[in-house]
Amino acid sequence: MFKILKTFYKFFFKKRGWAVIFVILIIVSPILESLSPYFFKLFIDEIPSYNYSKLINILVLYLVLRMSLISAFKRGDGAYWNIYFSIHYRVVSVLVRFMVLLYFFKNLDITIFLIIIATFLLTSIVTAFFVKLNIYARRKVNDYEDEISGVIVDNMINFETVKLFAKENWEQQRLIGIQSIWKKAVWKYVYTFRGFDIVMGLIINSSIFLILLLSLQMTIKNEFSIGDFVLVASFLQSFFPHLFDLVWGFRDIAKSYADIQKYFGLLDNEIKIKDPIKPLHPKKLKGEIEFQNVTFAYDKNKNKALKNINLKVRQGQSVALVGRSGAGKTSLVKLLLRFYDPDKG
Repeated sequence: MFKILKTFYKFFFKKRGWAVIFVILIIVSPILESLSPYFFKLFIDEIPSYNYSKLINILVLYLVLRMSLISAFKRGDGAYWNIYFSIHYRVVSVLVRFMVLLYFFKNLDITIFLIIIATFLLTSIVTAFFVKLNIYARRKVNDYEDEISGVIVDNMINFETVKLFAKENWEQQRLIGIQSIWKKAVWKYVYTFRGFDIVMGLIINSSIFLILLLSLQMTIKNEFSIGDFVLVASFLQSFFPHLFDLVWGFRDIAKSYADIQKYFGLLDNEIKIKDPIKPLHPKKLKGEIEFQNVTFAYDKNKNKALKNINLKVRQGQSVALVGRSGAGKTSLVKLLLRFYDPDKG
């Protein structure tokens, strides 16, 4: 996974300055937005004092923060790739909100503080398990889809050969068999989502219920002020939807990762036909072709496609290559066009 992300960031940080600015905005935005519940607490706790001057100051400060960098950030976040948005905006945003929430809850009640930490740790463990399962299932689906595409393309290109040997039913049954396996893989992939939804919904909703129940009891006992209860309720209202968003965002990350893994994997393919370090640059070409003791095999196969071939074609001369199928006629032309390099000669 780290190899894929390394390749991803290699392209992303080509615009290093803009990348740094964007990351800073990602961190600042949830901090400012997470302060909203605290302003509700200040406002409600100050109402019984009838200090309107102080109430107006709190309200004005709250509105200023709401109109800050958040609006500018919201307009631009949709321009980035889905995988970047999922990893950075969702993950960073939730982590920053989580730290702000912990700061306030730690000062309110240690039990609520511990419930929040336990919930976050438990959701992280469950998410890691299901994301790993999801990536594996998605990779299987992709492999079977590639196999189905290969069979379809093979039949479309070679339809005359299939018809010549009366293999229509055989090819159809082969495709049905692969599609059957693909369907089973797709359902396994879907089940990882359903399991993810059920388990995470149970954990997060149970946590919300426990925290609200505990906060309500403490408010009735006058251990919490009305403002404290509003603070807890507001934080739960603002944080857990983002946690839900992160959890289901990881499903998008899993899908995007499985899809982009093969895409980035193409960059790791070794170039088989390499140009020489010091290539020749002839000023004049005579138009002659010459093979000297050329030997060649596909993929290092023991069966040689060509073995010790010698051939010379002079300028303006026409040569016909005649022989049975598999004699090496096409291989000779492919070497000439340098689709491959000879093993010897």
